[in-house]
Amino acid sequence: MRTSNRRIADLFAPSGWARQCCQVEAALALAQAEIGISGVNLGVASTGTVCIVENEGNARMSTTFTKAHIVVAGIEKILELNSS
Repeated sequence: MRTSNRRIADLFAPSGWARQCCQVEAALALAQAEIGISGVNLGVASTGTVCIVENEGNARMSTTFTKAHIVVAGIEKILELNSS
């Protein structure tokens, strides 16, 4: 099968067919998942509050579609806030 370089580039462009298929597949998989795992940009040790910044909607899907959410964070991302 022969195709042009332009056609291949269009498939993998941000608005291309491949990206749309991946997004649909990811949404279907997350809808069936019981646990979502994400990283965290900031966490507060005393309250368990986490701040997740995302740009493509993946974090939102993994935190809201699933029954449980597991956060993975390095120690440098966790803050200890004193009430005084």
